[in-house]
Amino acid sequence: MVGKKGYLKTVEALIAVIMLFGFFIYMLPGDRIEVASVPQDIELMQDVIFDEISNNVEWRQCIVQDNPKCIDGEITSFVGSVVNPERDGSTLLVRDFKIGVCTEALSCNVDVDAGDKEVYAADIIIRDLGSSNVLKTAIFKLFIWEKS
Repeated sequence: MVGKKGYLKTVEALIAVIMLFGFFIYMLPGDRIEVASVPQDIELMQDVIFDEISNNVEWRQCIVQDNPKCIDGEITSFVGSVVNPERDGSTLLVRDFKIGVCTEALSCNVDVDAGDKEVYAADIIIRDLGSSNVLKTAIFKLFIWEKS
């Protein structure tokens, strides 16, 4: 009879672990929340736009200085041409977009009125040395959705 208590304690511990494991499985939610994946064409658009903005020195400076004339002009025009490209000489307006630039992380709210459409959002952090050699940072946000 010597050593039988050790086996009994091991069996008790295994039963406790199995019961605990069963409890965790039972408590996990049965309904899984599905996260919508970004369609490949929209992801490609976001990549093209962010690559161009990252590589264009003028646009980076424009974004970190929060220059509305430049952002609403050249950058918005470029984004529009990527989001709604021309085909056969006419522009297909199948998607809408909104651009937001935030120079302060705490006040980075962008109002997007897309109704009940699914909005695909992405952002990139832009840093640039201005003419005064001071490092400035801004967040460039891009929202794309299907037009109604």
